[in-house]
Amino acid sequence: MRTVERGFSISVLSPIIYDKIKTNIILLITGPPGSFKTVLMANIVADIIKYSDLYAIYLDASGMGRRFEDYLAFMKVPIRSPLIGGRFITMDLAKMFKESPERDISEVLYSVRETSSEVLENKLAILVVDPLDSPFVRLRPDYGLPVLVNSLIDLKSELKVVGIVVNANARSKELIETLSVISDAWLVTGFISLKEKRIPAVKVKKFRGVRHSYDTHPIILAEKGLRIGNPL
Repeated sequence: MRTVERGFSISVLSPIIYDKIKTNIILLITGPPGSFKTVLMANIVADIIKYSDLYAIYLDASGMGRRFEDYLAFMKVPIRSPLIGGRFITMDLAKMFKESPERDISEVLYSVRETSSEVLENKLAILVVDPLDSPFVRLRPDYGLPVLVNSLIDLKSELKVVGIVVNANARSKELIETLSVISDAWLVTGFISLKEKRIPAVKVKKFRGVRHSYDTHPIILAEKGLRIGNPL
């Protein structure tokens, strides 16, 4: 099933993205540990499915297990809200890896997509891997990265959004460089110093086909959840 080619908005990104977003995109978020990559991606996912009958599968490779959903809820991501009603599905990629350590991540992605087509009646709109550079994500050393690129492009044609989160470090440099080429959107998180405080921030590195901010914006975790502030 191919997603209908229509634009959509993501309210949490409205301070940095000014147009509707074309569907069928690969969204990459990179940044150092602790810079709210996961919380930002999860809020984007929740925003997209909030007012629809579509589903999202979030492949958690953090190793947190069942605590992952509690972490998202603690960070005010509305995954358990009545509007979403169980359509934000988390899967423990670390557990899947331990059960089948020989499986490459591309095989896992295709397997999840095929299974969800039957179980969710072709209503899967978003598939996320977070983080892709996790030790619980297997890439075959000989041909794993090219195969992954092809699988992401294939999945992109069938889904509204394919989301990828990667920790920015020396080990993941080649991975990020490769993914940045095929991604339609690339958000970079990091930290800025403001009034002697170190706060998380985000900048749009790339977003094809839409007007966007070129500034660095603070990421704020307020009472009602995450929001992106005015440029600094």
